[in-house]
Amino acid sequence: APVAVPGVVRRGWPAGLAAMASGRTQASFPGQVGVPLVDAHGVARGALVAAYTGSLGADALERLTVLARCASLACAHVDLRRELDSEQARRGELAAALVDAQERERRRVAEDLHDGPVQELSGLALMLDALGGELALRDGDADAVARAAAAARQAIASMRRAIHDLHPLGVHDRGFSVAVRNALDRLGHRGMTVELVGMDVADQLPRDTRAAAFRVVREAVANAVRHSQAQTLRVEGRRVLDDVVLEVVDDG
Repeated sequence: APVAVPGVVRRGWPAGLAAMASGRTQASFPGQVGVPLVDAHGVARGALVAAYTGSLGADALERLTVLARCASLACAHVDLRRELDSEQARRGELAAALVDAQERERRRVAEDLHDGPVQELSGLALMLDALGGELALRDGDADAVARAAAAARQAIASMRRAIHDLHPLGVHDRGFSVAVRNALDRLGHRGMTVELVGMDVADQLPRDTRAAAFRVVREAVANAVRHSQAQTLRVEGRRVLDDVVLEVVDDG
């Protein structure tokens, strides 16, 4: 809307509207002048209306035009900032939706693996145990069956590790600290001293963000266990203003 000097708003509307409609400086009343506020695309988005006494010289009109140009730039900056904020919010929503879809798919695959192949392998291991027992009673060679049962149990353990990697249930059900500790136990940290500090800050994260953060920490912990030859591993969580910082440090 036109910007007017207090006390002359009503009388300034025609000058401002005329300037906006034409895109040029307009004087619709004696002592009134309107200068359009033009955006980056050359479209008049508003008008600066000024009142004056006497005659309006070229210098004064030039200063008023410069002032209107500065106001136009300020308005354009506000519009650009609003567009950027809107785009960032949209990208944030898309990223959150993508993470949510990934987590749902991971959970579905993990449940399918648990309810299908893992149960079937467990049944196979039990049947092989029974078969090995019968062969032993009949003085048969039960070693091959025992090896097959051990292989089946090894496959079950591998499948369960894959299920946990796909969908770490512990991070949601039992907390970030327990999930990290379980990951370390599965990695077999070989006597490495482990310190977990401030993990409760990660438990305050939204569910999907917490899962993503755990995957990053788990990978860093795995790298430390497998490659650092460290004696001490420290995983620390802390809040810095509105952010949650998770840090993995080792002495290797």
